[in-house]
Amino acid sequence: MCIALRDTIGVDILVVRYKKCRMTRDSFISIWGSMAALARSIGEGETTVRNWFLRGSIPVRYDKRIIQAAKDAGRTISHEDMFALREEISESAEDAA
Repeated sequence: MCIALRDTIGVDILVVRYKKCRMTRDSFISIWGSMAALARSIGEGETTVRNWFLRGSIPVRYDKRIIQAAKDAGRTISHEDMFALREEISESAEDAA
């Protein structure tokens, strides 16, 4: 989990502000350890998952299985995380083209 902290000390008051970071390709894959493990956890072939990143697009129809697979792995992925991930991999694919 990525957390940015900001401390402000006042009269016996400590304020800590947490900021959740965007889901990235690397943080997403790290949940399972590899694309192959992710593919197995959602019942797809590794080529399917690898192609998502090559073309810069994860079809929405996989969201439910991905979110459940992350939960099974002891992690939480939200729809907002999936949106951020799609933005990141789309930009990466455009840069590579």
